[in-house]
Amino acid sequence: MIKYNQVYAFIFLLIFASLSISASVFPGVHPASSSPVGSDYTIWMVVSIILSICMIPGMVMFYGGLENTKLINRTFIKALSVVGILIFYWFLFGFSLVFGDSLGGIIGNPKTFFMFNGVGTYPDKLVGDEVPLVVFALYQLKHLLIAALVLTVFLVNKMSFRAFMTTLALFVLFVYSPIAHALWNPEGILHSIGAFDFAGGAVVHTVVGFTILVGNLYYGEVGISKKLKSNAQSGNLSVLIGTGLLWVGLLSLSTGVTEWTLENSLYAVVNIIMSSSASVLTWLLMEIISNKKVRIESACLGAFAGLIAITPVAGVVGYGSSFAIGVFASIFGYLVLPWKFDSPSKTTLDTYALHWICGIWGLISVGIFAEKGGLIDGTMDLFIIQLIAVFIVSEYTMAMSFLIYKVVAALAPQKVNMVPSESQMLSQGVL
Repeated sequence: MIKYNQVYAFIFLLIFASLSISASVFPGVHPASSSPVGSDYTIWMVVSIILSICMIPGMVMFYGGLENTKLINRTFIKALSVVGILIFYWFLFGFSLVFGDSLGGIIGNPKTFFMFNGVGTYPDKLVGDEVPLVVFALYQLKHLLIAALVLTVFLVNKMSFRAFMTTLALFVLFVYSPIAHALWNPEGILHSIGAFDFAGGAVVHTVVGFTILVGNLYYGEVGISKKLKSNAQSGNLSVLIGTGLLWVGLLSLSTGVTEWTLENSLYAVVNIIMSSSASVLTWLLMEIISNKKVRIESACLGAFAGLIAITPVAGVVGYGSSFAIGVFASIFGYLVLPWKFDSPSKTTLDTYALHWICGIWGLISVGIFAEKGGLIDGTMDLFIIQLIAVFIVSEYTMAMSFLIYKVVAALAPQKVNMVPSESQMLSQGVL
């Protein structure tokens, strides 16, 4: 007997095949550059794109090891499905929604680069005079993949595959794309007031962190079966390997920012290493003070906190400031990580909180430690702008995420009978 999931898979296959054929005959224009495109920075951009792929298995192994190693295979299957779908989405109109001609500073025109029309090997106003537009498009795709993968790992055992894909599609369209456009498109509403995000502190970590926070409050722990909870085990080796892959991936992603020079990328490399190292040491010291012993997971969480916090500011702060950013990232993360709303938000993966905690700290750090325009430079304008950006990003993300979860609950069947906790969220001031 044919099941519903087989029917849905067949329908999706037909749609995907039809779109693929249409794309192959679409009369797109891909202008070539009249000058050589093999500059040093272009080569480094390509290398950073390749290395950032390490984050795909790294994210799955890191979170899978923290929660339950039995979920890793299942998560890998969904993660690879997500990667394939989002790459095609980015090719169709995803790149246009973020970097296309701005519609009121809120979202891009989907026709601008539809099916990568006009995306060739020539430089563009988006990327300056050195980097081909197609390289820039592939680099920006990695930010979308990372945000989607974090959300995938969170939702892997909370809903059916159909509900999960619906949630992901709505997240990409109505949360990620508008925020990325507002901050990174030269005509975006937040970019126009001077808000700054070097490599995804807001667009990736803060956005996905608050989306997961709302989902955690909405669904609670009911999506985790008793059998899985009783068999829960920590995969130290998986967490360790995942941390290493994330370290390499975040290093390459944060140092391949196209809007800046190779000098900024070199600063970013040094600052990321210093921030994550300081964060590891701080986390371990706080663990010793609190529990009189340390675990492998403690060192990994410390490194992860530092990597997230330095992301939005890596290329524009001094070396000493990167130490301070890493230290306080661990302090804030360690103190807030055990914090939970009073039922039903309890989860075995409080680690997700690091994304929004350290992401916000990193965004605020821009206004404090930026060598040009930060508080240490004697001005407050950038600091105030960053606070405004944090408020807008967090409030918009939480409100839109709540609406998405409501819509999905109404349209797509859940894996288990999940009872929303709107009153709990309202009482805690989240909505």
